[in-house]
Amino acid sequence: GLSVWGTSNPHIDNLMVAEAPSCLAPSDLVVSSITTTNASVAWTANNSETAWEYQVVETGVAPEDAGTATADNPLSLSSLTDNTAYDVYVRANCGTDFSEWSMVTFATLPAPIVPDYMNDFAIYPGDLWSEGEGALADGPSGTISAWAEDGFANDGFSGAAKVNVWYSFSGGNNDWLISPVFDLSGGSYYLNLDAAATEYASSTLDAVWGSDDYTALMISEDAGQTWTELYRWDATNSPGLAGAAMPEVDLSVYTGLATFALYAESFDSVEDIDFFVDNFSIGSTSLSLDDVSTVSNFIFFPNPVNNVLTIKAQASIENITVYNMLGQAVFRSTPNTNDSTVDMSLLQSGAYFVQVSINNTLKTVRVIKN
Repeated sequence: GLSVWGTSNPHIDNLMVAEAPSCLAPSDLVVSSITTTNASVAWTANNSETAWEYQVVETGVAPEDAGTATADNPLSLSSLTDNTAYDVYVRANCGTDFSEWSMVTFATLPAPIVPDYMNDFAIYPGDLWSEGEGALADGPSGTISAWAEDGFANDGFSGAAKVNVWYSFSGGNNDWLISPVFDLSGGSYYLNLDAAATEYASSTLDAVWGSDDYTALMISEDAGQTWTELYRWDATNSPGLAGAAMPEVDLSVYTGLATFALYAESFDSVEDIDFFVDNFSIGSTSLSLDDVSTVSNFIFFPNPVNNVLTIKAQASIENITVYNMLGQAVFRSTPNTNDSTVDMSLLQSGAYFVQVSINNTLKTVRVIKN
């Protein structure tokens, strides 16, 4: 230790001089070119060495005492598992001895999802979904946004994704909610989702949109470098407090990898909107949904429904079948009357497809169960 007596005569006790290691560890390990199963790792050699040992283990797994010899720097890594975190250990081989291990951590990319697929936002934001901010022309960056978990149309506090669309003195909206990557090469697919819009923090008032306010469904075919708009909600087609199914998007023109996003923008007006998304699905079968206003041979109410859905027709209703988002039949009846009811009280919250047969003609409508 160091001690001072008076104002002079400093003393140093227990001074140790350690010999520098004869073989310095590699430094500045960097992983690049990461895919679902491959990556490349490079480093700085600090002894002018040309030989190393390396190990690749899943994060949290202890490395072995020795590794695999290599003369490659950069070093290609292969046969990895997608969506997995790895630790890469590298040490120098100085001929007579080895350096200490240096380590870097990285994660492989998740494999693209092959539909059918559905995210009901029961757990927000959903596996492999992410958030970001950025102008539409620039695309998203970062990991946070104004998107959050909430109840659909401010009914409850979970089960849907919500963004507050408004302009404040600190700035406006440029908020992204981004899907995983999908592989659409297997055939024709169809995208559906439910949307609602209310006044801020309201469960009773429809949204009032400013001329600059909108939310859009976007698609990217180049890993998020550029984005194309598929559908837009604004003052002309607000889904309102009751919520509405977005018109089905035919994805048959997309035959490769695709990423989707919900983008919200407001940059001028002071209108304050809560916008909600639920039941995002990509399926191989078109839902062929009829909007309420186009179904001429029967009416159904209420929608959303809490317990009992009522169906009234001008002719005898032959069959009623209710399907969930996975295409599974959860209710069937053959009322053979003009008026019928469907007890949905025991069904989980979410979107359902009600198929009604009248005079051997099938009509399918989407109903939201609260």
